[in-house]
Amino acid sequence: MIHRFAVVLVVLAAAMAVATATAADSDAAVAAAPPTIGGKWWYRSWFNLPTGNHTADELIFARGEFTFDLVSQQKDGVNKYQGTLVGKDRNSPGKFWRLNVAATETPNTWNGAATNQVQILATGIDGTISAGWEYAYIGIVVPAWPGGYQQNDTFVGSVKRVHGHHPLGLVASFACTRALEQQ
Repeated sequence: MIHRFAVVLVVLAAAMAVATATAADSDAAVAAAPPTIGGKWWYRSWFNLPTGNHTADELIFARGEFTFDLVSQQKDGVNKYQGTLVGKDRNSPGKFWRLNVAATETPNTWNGAATNQVQILATGIDGTISAGWEYAYIGIVVPAWPGGYQQNDTFVGSVKRVHGHHPLGLVASFACTRALEQQ
């Protein structure tokens, strides 16, 4: 059985493998502009547990849906977004948590490939089960593989619990995949 944690490792390994691309592949990667984070994304995060004896379900930290709306675009390529992160609470069946998000996307390169660094601050909304929560995210938009097959826009990184429920300071890994439009 493939664990979901293994999927995160595969995504991260694939992104890091851009460094080993041939010179021709590297030139093609530099030419491609990275996707921006505007729109809807499926969010999945996992506990960073140091042992391999956990089931996939035990590794899940959270699942939800990010929505990012562009607020401003600066000449240096920095984009600012506002939006939401919504998900089902695993400790309270039938209840959802909802956070407002503010994100900054900064152009960057990674081993010659164009990418974007993403920083997100998510804050719980008063009157909901997430009131008082605060999470900080840092991630990178995964560069496209030249000649890759079935690539979906993805950004990966880590999330830290900053305020709200305990334990504060908890860090988890995350991956977001752009949601396809409903037909």
